[in-house]
Amino acid sequence: MTVNKLTLQVRRPSRDYTDPGAVEVGFWVVSGDRVWLTDENGRKTDHSRRLTEGDDAKNVATALFRGRIGSRKSDFHRPLRYFNPGRI
Repeated sequence: MTVNKLTLQVRRPSRDYTDPGAVEVGFWVVSGDRVWLTDENGRKTDHSRRLTEGDDAKNVATALFRGRIGSRKSDFHRPLRYFNPGRI
């Protein structure tokens, strides 16, 4: 069982690069006919989805991971960016 790594962009960089953006890193494996999200050591979490005919395992893992980080994502501590019409 090979542990695969996902790196997903969750916030884009600003146009002037004062905010570098943000990524989330996750891991996944295929076990039997299921894709499981794991930790970096390959220990399975409780997030999985069954593979069906024609599914790409990486796309399934990406959808699972996006769903997982979407539920916990908060931008409360993000840097505040103020609109300055003179800089456009």
